[in-house]
Amino acid sequence: MCEPRPTSVVPYTRHNNYQGMEDTNDPADRFNRHFGTNYAPTDKDVEELRAILRGSDCQIQALDEEIEQKESELEELRGRRAAIMEATRNHRTLLAPIRRIPQDLLQDIFVACLPEDRNPTMSADEAPMLLTRISSHWRQVAHLTPRLWASIYIPVPSIPLQWVDQRQLGPEATESLINQRIEGVKVWIQRSRACPLSIRIYECDGNAGSPLERFLTECLIPVCERWKDLTLMGDTHSFYPLQQLAASELPCLKSLSLSFYGSGGMWWGNPQPASANSTSFWKANGLLGIWGGRDFPTVDFVKAALRQSLVLENLTLRIRSSGLDQEDSKNEEPPIELPFLTHLDVDEQPGCSLLPLLRTPSLVSVTYRGSGNTLRPSSLFQFLNVNPGANVEELYTDNKTVPNEQILDCLRLCPALRLLRLGHGRQAWPMSAGYESIDIIANELFSPLATPLKMEDVLCPLLEGIEFVQETNLSEMVVIDFIKAKQESKDPRLRKLRNIKVTFGQKRREGEDMMSTIAPYVDAGLKATFVYRHATYRSPVSLYDGLPTNFTWGLA
Repeated sequence: MCEPRPTSVVPYTRHNNYQGMEDTNDPADRFNRHFGTNYAPTDKDVEELRAILRGSDCQIQALDEEIEQKESELEELRGRRAAIMEATRNHRTLLAPIRRIPQDLLQDIFVACLPEDRNPTMSADEAPMLLTRISSHWRQVAHLTPRLWASIYIPVPSIPLQWVDQRQLGPEATESLINQRIEGVKVWIQRSRACPLSIRIYECDGNAGSPLERFLTECLIPVCERWKDLTLMGDTHSFYPLQQLAASELPCLKSLSLSFYGSGGMWWGNPQPASANSTSFWKANGLLGIWGGRDFPTVDFVKAALRQSLVLENLTLRIRSSGLDQEDSKNEEPPIELPFLTHLDVDEQPGCSLLPLLRTPSLVSVTYRGSGNTLRPSSLFQFLNVNPGANVEELYTDNKTVPNEQILDCLRLCPALRLLRLGHGRQAWPMSAGYESIDIIANELFSPLATPLKMEDVLCPLLEGIEFVQETNLSEMVVIDFIKAKQESKDPRLRKLRNIKVTFGQKRREGEDMMSTIAPYVDAGLKATFVYRHATYRSPVSLYDGLPTNFTWGLA
């Protein structure tokens, strides 16, 4: 039994200044020399050790009792604190800074919550629907903010045929789902009030029936006078209601992209002529996007539509053809005048290029994809050659689409170029996709600046942004020298870089850091991104070929 707890508990300690001599005044010190050894205590030693520990155990027990008492007092204090907090919770809520934000500012914050790279969906996991689930006040403010509802992405419910065959989703459930979504779209558009609308609607092929036409006739066409940006993809036959629209019914339209497929999936064959009445629909302002389908449209139809679209500002062409509608007398055709066109995005195949026919004096940006052919000038080069007055500032292409030498010829026709991007989409590694090295182009751009500067030798002196999505075998030092030459030049005819992205065809070497070398320029506003092969990159002759590995982007 331990003696009654003293008023003040003094923890047991042993002397820490033992230096090889026993302190006979303290029995515990006699065992100091055995610490950290393999010494086995005798029976007498065991009795002494137990006596020593009894004193420590009594002190520990006293401390445990005191801790238990303090914890009980602490628990009581916590309960009292929680009761006070609960009693004043509503009062504190009234002081929340969010309550004092003016409604117009809160509306601006709500609009800033919308996705930046796409139209918002109707999902409750993101704005604007998410904002309506926070509080009744936020829901009211969101409903009173038309800008929140001025854009929408509508996926038309597509029911796979095997689901219908297997009765996984019967006709009644399918109809209910479609009706529910249509009503949701109607409410969404009503909340946008009089705002111009940005709409993207998508229906996958392979579904049983096409409800897209119902979305058009019941939700979209009734508000066609407010269409600003419209992107549609779906079954060809669902688009027939659009052909009845006149240009006067689309006063706000600035951007239009249509993608069609026929029954049974995408079809790139020779399409049948579209109705002559449908051309009235294409007279609207803005971006004209045309994808080929089984019934709509032919290259001749596209030409006719473009000739009536004099006020186009943006044009997207996705043209596929079997070559049956190619005209041998194309060069004898009158040009297609698009005097206000500023942005052009073309994806074509041989035999159906319209580029050489286009006249675009106001053009600023060109994106071009196609099938390269080293035996004749590319459509891009022909286009730039017949539009010498166009001051193209942005060019996006790749050397699978346009051979290297022809890209250089195109660059020489673009003295005002500010942004160049070589490569589309995700990175193409050299052993895939058939891409050639872009070193010829890179050297032509970089090398003149590495020598005493002669402006007549500099290609595209106004370049402010370069993106090499495709790999290059340029050394890091060449890139660094180019950056230094651009950023330190005193010649007003040579613009400084704002953005550079280079994909190197080698792995990053340990201990080397390009970013530290160009840090002063980055601090001054340069945005630099360097991409290397992943450390586990394997060539086709690697001893590890066939084992799992991944390519990742490495930023310097």
